[in-house]
Amino acid sequence: MAFLLCSYASERSRPEKIEAWISELVGLREVHRNYPDRVETIDLFLERARGWLEGAKAPAGEAS
Repeated sequence: MAFLLCSYASERSRPEKIEAWISELVGLREVHRNYPDRVETIDLFLERARGWLEGAKAPAGEAS
């Protein structure tokens, strides 16, 4: 069975939108916890989104 996951946030999104995306991913992770391949994909998206959020919160000049 295929698993399709689309992101509605990006590194240029407002922090609130990224936080909403992270919240949705956490919920999806719980729903799909019995499917390791899906959890792995969700974890990749979570890692990326959390990085965006950290970049958005970094003081000017520190974000890469």
